[in-house]
Amino acid sequence: MGFARCGSSWAASAVAEIEAAARGGSFLVSLLLYLRAPVTLEEARATLRRRLANREADFLRNVGRLVYGHRASPYRRLLRHAGCEYGDLEQLLRKRGLEGALATLFRQGVYLTGSELRGDRPVVRGSLRFDLRLRHLRAPWRVIPSPIVGRRAWPVPQHLAMFQDLAVNAVLTTDARGGAGWRHGHWSSPSDSSVLWLLRATGPGYRPVRWFSRFDPAVTPIAFRRRVIAKLVPWLTARAGVPLPPPTPAPYLAPRPILDWLSEELAAGHTPALSSPVGLAVSLSREARRAGQDLRGAQLTISAEPATPARVQEIKAAGLKPVVAYGTRESGLIAHGCLEPSAADDMHLYHDAFAVVRVAASEATAELPAGALLLTGLQPSWPYALLNVSLGDQATMTRRDCGCAMGALGWPWHLDTVRSFEKIKVGAAPVPVSAIERLVEEVLPAQCGGSAIDYQLYEADDEMVHGQARLRLLIAPSVGEIDEQRARALALAALRRGGATTADLEADPDWLTIARRLPVVSAGGKIYHVHRASWSTEPK
Repeated sequence: MGFARCGSSWAASAVAEIEAAARGGSFLVSLLLYLRAPVTLEEARATLRRRLANREADFLRNVGRLVYGHRASPYRRLLRHAGCEYGDLEQLLRKRGLEGALATLFRQGVYLTGSELRGDRPVVRGSLRFDLRLRHLRAPWRVIPSPIVGRRAWPVPQHLAMFQDLAVNAVLTTDARGGAGWRHGHWSSPSDSSVLWLLRATGPGYRPVRWFSRFDPAVTPIAFRRRVIAKLVPWLTARAGVPLPPPTPAPYLAPRPILDWLSEELAAGHTPALSSPVGLAVSLSREARRAGQDLRGAQLTISAEPATPARVQEIKAAGLKPVVAYGTRESGLIAHGCLEPSAADDMHLYHDAFAVVRVAASEATAELPAGALLLTGLQPSWPYALLNVSLGDQATMTRRDCGCAMGALGWPWHLDTVRSFEKIKVGAAPVPVSAIERLVEEVLPAQCGGSAIDYQLYEADDEMVHGQARLRLLIAPSVGEIDEQRARALALAALRRGGATTADLEADPDWLTIARRLPVVSAGGKIYHVHRASWSTEPK
């Protein structure tokens, strides 16, 4: 029996490696095919009209193929446990509409929480119980009909269909912002997601001109996969006659190459447009102010982290005009910033690509508090099927006519104040992310000086105090002289208000210490409010 299990494990591993290689090959081939024939503005407009007119039909088709037609789908188990077969779902849609039907399914237990999605706890609905991994949501590798209206309807590789689907809203958003003539660049680390951002800046008659990496491979070792992406994608696209730029090193603390590029483009009368994580954009703005550079006229798209008022204000101080984008690895891009915003992160929901149920106060639970967003994908090309899935975020959601060009496209729903509702374990007690966010971005800068990216709680899980991970409050040296005991007292008070108990906090005086060092930046360029030592800062 032991030998059989070992053989089965080896076979499964081999199959997974083959599938991964096949997906990687499909990704590169589809990349070249897309670059040779990017989505035009006319195609994007026609496709959006079709999507908006067929939301319910698209949803039903996807559920038929990816849920009821996919034996391994966890949604199929949830739907059947709720007594909902395909015909029942059709009737529910006719009776209550898409969002109404999804809300009904949520009340009947058809949803996934963030902890279930990550595999932290099993899915339990009454007598139904099973374990879940993200790979279980992966749609079967396949070819699908081209999603673009006006093109021949023959099947295309899934990755090509995904690129085309993503491009529709990217092209329309760029046009709404007046960006067809902009000079596009991206700042991140070499990765699949970076390539997707470069594709978003590839549209009718334009293509990204710069790609900046916060890692310099000559100085910082990076993982093999990232090195391959950094070299192979520019080399391959150049030889195919549709070049994407090679990455230029631009470290977090030395973004001079980006500032030089922005200044050169502005001096030449162009409009440079950079996309970057929020934290990196704050550091760029700060460096520009130190150098006395006014970046008015440059455009900026920020994502990957909460666009809090404090961080957005710091970005604007250098003359940059930030617009927020919201997305996840599991979903792709969900929303894009309003051009007449009513909040720092006011965004238009891509209503054609997603349906959202917002949990009401009367239906809230410990796992899904009031305002939690449950996301359902409507396009079949994304690798993960999503049906009432929580990604751990809550937000304000309103329908209004803002009068901007984004709303005129047919995206009337707005999201703002998008924040994680999940808790981080500090000592033995879970503390809401929002409490730590206020401490790092508001309390400490107001009381001790510095800015929204100068402070961070760092959990050194390789150093334990009474069985709990040691916690450090990192304070950037640039803040200058401060009363460290006062800073520590402010942190302890904030953690108590967040739910940590006095016994947790005072178990040892060395449990929470001050370290005068820069906050840690993640592999993806994010500056988390809490960073764990186990989270590698080297791209994987």
